[in-house]
Amino acid sequence: MKEFSPFYRRISKTASKILNGQVKMDVRGLENLPKDQGCVIAANHYSEFDALVVMKALIDADIPVRVLAKAPLFKVPLLGWVMKKTEQVPVYRGTGQARDALGHAKSALDNGETVMIFPEGTLTRQPDYWPMKPKTGVGRLALAGYPVVPCAQWGALEIMGRYDRHLHLGRKKEMSVSFGAPIDFSDLHDHEDANAAARQASDRVIDHVTALLEELRGEEAPEVRYDTKVYGDPGKKALGQFERKRRKAAKKAN
Repeated sequence: MKEFSPFYRRISKTASKILNGQVKMDVRGLENLPKDQGCVIAANHYSEFDALVVMKALIDADIPVRVLAKAPLFKVPLLGWVMKKTEQVPVYRGTGQARDALGHAKSALDNGETVMIFPEGTLTRQPDYWPMKPKTGVGRLALAGYPVVPCAQWGALEIMGRYDRHLHLGRKKEMSVSFGAPIDFSDLHDHEDANAAARQASDRVIDHVTALLEELRGEEAPEVRYDTKVYGDPGKKALGQFERKRRKAAKKAN
C-alpha cells in the first residue's frame, strides 16, 4: 500500500485535526482493507460532505486515498489546487472523457494506492437517502481484478444536506463509517457479455453497501432500488429546497 506524499500527509492531517472539532467518528471494519495491495473503496453518496467523512476514517488509519470526484471541483479556488496536489481523480461526467477516470484509477491501483469511488456517480436521488441504481464503472474495476471493499457511511447530513450548499457547524456530530470484506466476483470473470457482467458486478457492490448501511441506520432499505430512468430525477434545486425544509422542520420539532 502506497504511503503519503509529504504534502498529502501535511494537508490531510491538518484537515483531520480541524474535523475533530466537528465530528465524532465511529469507524468499523478497517481490518477488511487489503494490507499488501491497492483496493477500491466503494461508498454510498448522499451529501457533498460525506467524502470527507470517509477520507478522514482512512487518513486517521494512515491510509492515503485518491477519490474520483466531479471535474468542476478542481476549478474551485484553493480546493481545486489541493485536489490536484494530492492527485485526486477528476471525472468529466457526460463527456467523452468520462472513461478516462477509470484509466487513472487503474494506474493508481496498479501502483498500490487506495481509490474511492461512488458507484452511483452522483448524490442519490432516493427520497430517504438510500443508495440508488449504480453506474457500471465500479463493476468494470471489479472485473479488472482489483479488490473492491464496500463502504457505508452515515451522519454527514447533520453538517451538510443534499445540495444544501450550507455547512451547519457547532456541536460535534456523530459520523459512522463501516468497511465490509472485499466482494467476490469470481463467478463473473468468464461471463460472455462484458457489459452485462459489469452491470451485475456493480449491482452486487451496491447491494453490499446497502446491507452495511442498514446496519448503521438500524433500518431496512426499500426492496426496490431507486432508478432515475424509472422514477425521474427531481433535480439539484428541488433537492436543495427539500433539505432546507427538512432542516427547518427538525429545528421546529426540537
